[in-house]
Amino acid sequence: MKEIDNNHVVELNENELPNLLDGEQSLAPIENMKEFENISKNDLYVPVNEYLNTVISQLPADQRNYYENDFEPTSIAIDSVDDDSLLNQTYVQSEYTSSSFRTTRRMYKVMNESTKKEYISIGKKAYEELDKVMDEHTKDAEASADGLLEREVLKCGGLKQFKRSLDGFTDNYISYKTPFMDGVKSINACTAISCGNNIKDKISKYNKDFPIYSLLVKGESSLDDFINYWKDKESGHLNEEKEEFYRNNIYSDCSEILNYADKIEAKLINPVEHEKLDKSGIFDTKNKPFHIYSLSHRGMGPLISSCTAYKDGLKNGWPIDDLGLVAGFKGILDSCKALYISNGEDDLKRFTLYSPKELKEKAKNNPNEKNKQDFYDKLSKAYSNFQETPLKSKKDRLNIINTMHNLVQEGFKKGYINNKNQVSNFENIYQQVNVRTALIERGKEPAFHKPVNTDKLSFDATINNMMNTFNSKRSAFFAMSGESDEHKNLREATEAIIGQDKKYPKDSVYSEDKKERINYVDSLENYSEDYFEKLDYIILQSKKYQKENPDPNTPAGKERLKGAKEIEAFAKKEQLKILEDLKEQIPDLYPNNTIEDYRFLTASKKMYTSLEKIKNMDELPGDNKGKAELFDDAINIMVGRFANSNTESVKQLFNNLGAKGLADELRNSKEFKTLCNSYLKDKTMTPQKLMNELYTGKAVDKLKKIQQKNKSFEKKDTKSAYTKDKEAKEQVAKKQAAKKQAVKGK
Repeated sequence: MKEIDNNHVVELNENELPNLLDGEQSLAPIENMKEFENISKNDLYVPVNEYLNTVISQLPADQRNYYENDFEPTSIAIDSVDDDSLLNQTYVQSEYTSSSFRTTRRMYKVMNESTKKEYISIGKKAYEELDKVMDEHTKDAEASADGLLEREVLKCGGLKQFKRSLDGFTDNYISYKTPFMDGVKSINACTAISCGNNIKDKISKYNKDFPIYSLLVKGESSLDDFINYWKDKESGHLNEEKEEFYRNNIYSDCSEILNYADKIEAKLINPVEHEKLDKSGIFDTKNKPFHIYSLSHRGMGPLISSCTAYKDGLKNGWPIDDLGLVAGFKGILDSCKALYISNGEDDLKRFTLYSPKELKEKAKNNPNEKNKQDFYDKLSKAYSNFQETPLKSKKDRLNIINTMHNLVQEGFKKGYINNKNQVSNFENIYQQVNVRTALIERGKEPAFHKPVNTDKLSFDATINNMMNTFNSKRSAFFAMSGESDEHKNLREATEAIIGQDKKYPKDSVYSEDKKERINYVDSLENYSEDYFEKLDYIILQSKKYQKENPDPNTPAGKERLKGAKEIEAFAKKEQLKILEDLKEQIPDLYPNNTIEDYRFLTASKKMYTSLEKIKNMDELPGDNKGKAELFDDAINIMVGRFANSNTESVKQLFNNLGAKGLADELRNSKEFKTLCNSYLKDKTMTPQKLMNELYTGKAVDKLKKIQQKNKSFEKKDTKSAYTKDKEAKEQVAKKQAAKKQAVKGK
């Protein structure tokens, strides 16, 4: 068989590949591995039935009927009943099945490439339309962090998965590469997601202490890291810097998921809390909260096992593509132990966890149980060896991989491991790891990497991920023209917040020392004002970039636009976090501010500080440094006047541009420079008179051109076809009613 390695085709002989289990437990022959991979990657039949139908079923009845019957792209996309439907013209059942942690189903293969292209085109239109619908259902999302999370949760209810499948990364294919997918699905399957479920209210009430929604969203977004890694690897764009970036990101994702899981598990085993959660409406009617408990046979054990394995492996220098196998091994180990130390029930009232004494008695009275316990100890020892050993050689890598594989084969043959689906997935990944082993031997791939540097994680990893998308390379021809101003401005504005989290003041909020407390409050206010202003500027530059690039026609251009939108969404979330932090740390000063309130407060504070400086001057400065400082103070005062304006359009301009954006417009305008120079040349001008000019708004009145230049950004058409159709029908009905009324009047 052949394996693609970057731009080279490497011949692999069958004797370099693994032996599979014998007899009826054998998997597909190794020469069919590429065929299996291709089918799993292109099988859209299952995602349509599982996800697109699910998304439409989550809509209110009138919308559901419209998208099932009247809107052509969605009605065509979901039609799998008619023999002549586009789906049935494109796909036919294959001889392969795809197994997840709990289920096995038939896979479908493409029999008509031309109808497949047509279907994907229609599917993308269906996705874009339903994406608008979800945005409409969360139109007030940007007003709060809970609203933004609700929007993401709704899109995790099938929409993201359908889009992923259209892009060639179906659940089947991702499960073929890593068991991480099955862990994410175990959460998604139990959560009640629909437009009428008041998810925002549930987030506000429960998510802080029971972060199920945060876990769901983070789990789904983590899959994007794996997908982007595989894309870069397949295209030959995976260099050492990108490899480190993905390793850091996946490590950070797994750490966050495990933190959420810990909080969730604590609530699930508390009977009182469990009863509250059962009545909360978070879970769908077919599921109980305890269903997701890690020791339940339907729980999030696979997710916790996968995250633990990836985190442990990345910390020790293991390659990402080897860790799917280790995650599979850890999942087998944990599920075997779960069934051994408990009865595996998914009902809290029936669930029993055996005591060490009971387990000892069990092994003592039954030789087979003793052998089983000894075998599980061997599995645990093998994982501990992986966990505790930094990877530094090809030999160590092979020893650990072969030990794990031999143990799984032994356990399956002896009946100690009974989950055939888990073993099947493990063997599929083992085949892929053996292909990598052959490439390592030929120097085509590394056997190990530098361990993850935990000092570089989390905040910066998030920024870098978005920047990676926003900086997608243009074709060589267009790259010759250089970077556009809009791209440069947004890139530099975003780069300016890298490392921002490290500037956060040390917490002395609980100190009894009054002076230390005052210093802390001052530090926190200064940090928050600085960071908020940077975020405002990022949002402004993102909007400018989107306005200049509304509809790119190249894949890279679309990626850059996606990156710009992600950066804007991130900045808005961070601003909400600032407000929440101020409210928590200094509630007496910041009780319940909105973004606009805080923007106004910070601009006003700067204005009064600058007014005080000018007031204390004996005379206007004559040196260049003094003039520059005076110009900065004048800008602060004028920005503050815009913020305090009684004219709605002026205040709106301030909120649209933000303090830094408006300050830049003033600083760069000829009108402002002319105005300031005229003040300095006026021999009768005193600091007091200048302060009066600036504060009373006379200076603002002289700069009308700035307001003319910066009208509010034009709003894009974000209405869905359903809403447009409904509004049009309402207009027609109104006109007909008016005509009838007119006839009656005659």
